[in-house]
Amino acid sequence: MMLIVRLIVKENPEKVWSFLVKNLKGKETKKVKPLYVSQLHGKNYMGVIFDVEKIDYIVKFLVQQIGGCEEIEDTQTLTLMKPVFLPIPKDRPENLCRFTIHIKVEPRYYHDVYNELLDYKYETSVFPTYVAYSLGDFDIVVSMLGEGIDKVKSFAEKVLGNIKGVAEFKIYPIERSEHLASTDTWRRLQRSLLHIPPWVGKDLKKHFLYDYELSVEDYCKLTGAMIDEL
Repeated sequence: MMLIVRLIVKENPEKVWSFLVKNLKGKETKKVKPLYVSQLHGKNYMGVIFDVEKIDYIVKFLVQQIGGCEEIEDTQTLTLMKPVFLPIPKDRPENLCRFTIHIKVEPRYYHDVYNELLDYKYETSVFPTYVAYSLGDFDIVVSMLGEGIDKVKSFAEKVLGNIKGVAEFKIYPIERSEHLASTDTWRRLQRSLLHIPPWVGKDLKKHFLYDYELSVEDYCKLTGAMIDEL
């Protein structure tokens, strides 16, 4: 299962970021795999996404690995349920930015909204990379790539705002992200959770990629495809 662990910063986000990269990068085990760390623009916390065999395993890992940073003031854990990765269009624009959208949904429409987000035919200038339930402060989380905040806001107003059951949504630009897991671990996870929308048809290799890169230096660039592994 996947989790987001929010690490609230006391004063110095750079110290926390450096600590996380140094102490979590490449430190995956069979039971606990730190996947990547990201920071939302304007927020005083880092979010570390984990893939864990059982939720109990994260406790020991957090105490041993994260408890050593004095700049971490507090933690919050959010569960990602039914996480799904989506294919990426080959003909996407080059200059894309990352965003997270938190969506509040009326409970009776959870299933409908989730499925609508998975199977919607997105434009190449704004599209999701993964979708998951959270069912906490927000109900569904969507990781988006878009040409800019205006494009993403326009998409949210026109599409999300018209999906029956969506009560509210908030858009957060991602300031920076970095992989913590190995490339092989990341790609295996993506393949295992890849969802192919029905409108794509059988010719996925010709039209879509699924692999993408998160890096501190250039986090919005996308890498080449693992076409042979689809």
